Amino acid sequence: MSFAISLAITVLSGLYTSLWGAFKDSPFERFKPATFPRSIYFSIAIFLALYFLPFFRADFQALGLFQLFFLVMGVERFLADWKKVPAV
Repeated sequence: MSFAISLAITVLSGLYTSLWGAFKDSPFERFKPATFPRSIYFSIAIFLALYFLPFFRADFQALGLFQLFFLVMGVERFLADWKKVPAV
C-alpha cells in the first residue's frame, strides 16, 4: 500500500473521529472550529510514528485499509482520552 493512500485513510479516520465528536457534543456545547481538526492532526502524527519507526514499520505497512483506519482511530482515542481518566 502506498504512503499517499495510507495517509489519506489516516486523514479520513481523523476526520471521522472529529465529526463524531462534534455530533455527540452538539447537544451540550457549541461547535469549536479551533479544536475540530485536533483528531485529524493527532491521527497524522500517530500514522507517521507507526509508519517510520523501525519497530512498527513492517507490521504497520502490512495492514489493510480497514485495519489501518481503525488502528489509527483506536490509538488516537486511547491517547486522547487517557488524560481524562481520574487518578485512583
